[in-house]
Amino acid sequence: FSNPHWRGQIHATYAGHLDLILQIIDRADSTSILKTGSGRKVWVAESPWGSLCIKEIASTGLRGLFRRVFQGDPGAREWSNQVSLASAGAPVPAPILWAASRTTAGRRGVIVSFFLEGAVPVSDYVDGRVPLREGEKRELLEAAGRALGQLHQAGCIHQDPHGGNMLVLRSLSPVQIFFTDLK
Repeated sequence: FSNPHWRGQIHATYAGHLDLILQIIDRADSTSILKTGSGRKVWVAESPWGSLCIKEIASTGLRGLFRRVFQGDPGAREWSNQVSLASAGAPVPAPILWAASRTTAGRRGVIVSFFLEGAVPVSDYVDGRVPLREGEKRELLEAAGRALGQLHQAGCIHQDPHGGNMLVLRSLSPVQIFFTDLK
């Protein structure tokens, strides 16, 4: 798709709602920020279909320009990986939209996917912020092995598989781990 401010791709199911999704992105609420750092911000926004996870990637300055030239648009690359993996049944959040726009500071890209309600980063378990029940260590390790196996079976080697990019959903049986940050 392309409009005066954005260009990108959208999942066919949501193509009729493009303007609404772009409005949700543009009116981001700072109180719903999940994490920020080095050129990215991740937040949650409500939509008619449920909670959305929006990842904003800023590509600025000379370094950002060279990265785009040599590696391609980081948002487009991550979107492509997420769509391919979701299509292959790999454990990733369901992708909705990728969009990019030019700003006075550089380029702004966003990836929108469904927010995994109740998901907890593996790092919260490892660092002791979330207590583990008896026997849960083994269950989490088995879930991580299954999830990595599914990624590899789908042809992906995750470039940054740390505890913050692995989300645990205890509400599913068996427990499942989903991967994010699929550069």
